[in-house]
Amino acid sequence: MIMYNKAISESDCWKLILFFIAFCHSFLP
Repeated sequence: MIMYNKAISESDCWKLILFFIAFCHSFLP
């Protein structure tokens, strides 16, 4: 159960990073 929750948190972390990169690219050429 702990590993499952950890995997979820890591997945959310990657989603946040990818979202941030996409957000920056929306302003950069």
